Amino acid sequence: MTTNSKIRIKEEVDHDVSQKKQVSLVQGVFSHKYASFFVTLILMLFVFGSSFFIAYQSGKQKGTPPLEPSVGCIISGCNNEICQDANTEPATSICIYDPKYECFKSAKCERQEAGECAWTQTEELKSCLSKY
Repeated sequence: MTTNSKIRIKEEVDHDVSQKKQVSLVQGVFSHKYASFFVTLILMLFVFGSSFFIAYQSGKQKGTPPLEPSVGCIISGCNNEICQDANTEPATSICIYDPKYECFKSAKCERQEAGECAWTQTEELKSCLSKY
């Protein structure tokens, strides 16, 4: 066997060993053992990224214009579900619709006996909210 043949065989063996190490490394990282971890990590990044985007977009709205509140109280939130004092910065919400928000369309946002702004708990509002 010539020297060139020996060198060529050694290079082929070294190349095969190198490829096997690379394949085994890839198989180790993406094996079933770690697959659930990577899937969970990717899903968490997606959820947190989406939440951040929604919060960012709702923050750009600077609250919604007030609907017929009583003196000193305003209605805010992405779905007009928040009753708050007019002297505070209009609140924003994460803009996820909840069917119970329909109950607040006919409810009264007004100053309560304790002095804070809140939805007046009428029988109609209580009955509507109890459905959800």
